Amino acid sequence: MPVFDAYSGLNIPRAGCVHLDGYHALQVVRARHLQYRPASVTTTNHAYWPYELQSDLGRINRDHEFLRVLASSVAKQGLGNPVTDFRLVNSVAGQLEFDNAFTTSDMVHLLLTFHSAKINSAPQLTIPVSVGPNTSYIYAGYPKGEIEFPSLVPDLHAIDQFLQISPDTNTLTGQPLPRPSAVTVSVVNGSGVANIAATTLSSLEALGFRGAGTGNTPVLASQLET
Repeated sequence: MPVFDAYSGLNIPRAGCVHLDGYHALQVVRARHLQYRPASVTTTNHAYWPYELQSDLGRINRDHEFLRVLASSVAKQGLGNPVTDFRLVNSVAGQLEFDNAFTTSDMVHLLLTFHSAKINSAPQLTIPVSVGPNTSYIYAGYPKGEIEFPSLVPDLHAIDQFLQISPDTNTLTGQPLPRPSAVTVSVVNGSGVANIAATTLSSLEALGFRGAGTGNTPVLASQLET
């Protein structure tokens, strides 16, 4: 369908397959204020087109798709042939920034190693994050650069798996986590929901924690209540 982004400059007025040169491809991968024209909207006035409302998450998904298409196009040149691989690497190396220890020979080695990989089946993740006042962290005892922690627990597990970090490791210190049996917990119910403290404590005990009883605390009123 037709799409538009006033910030990136993207403007594709017609539905269907469109060939993008490098300049217009950048407009696609940078778009995070995307508007689209569904079949129910007939006007070409962008003011009446709805927004995608996914911001960076939508942009990341488009980046994934762009890289998948680009990789498929490159693969059609016959990767796995050292001559072809050297020619490809030398044609793009001048436009890339990479670590001094990472040479063009290393790039060719990667192409030779992964040339038969199935691009469309490669796992890709788009991970919502919790943004705090500081985004520079030590992850698993090692500096991993700027890290914004995922807001969903399964995504944390995915990062641990990618970094080959044991689930028993404290991701802030890199040290082993204490065994649940070495931790004593008590649960105080301030939710206003009956018996929730006992239910929560039972769940923790099932995980191996030592229970120390339950209690209740006054329920704080919401600011919306009068």
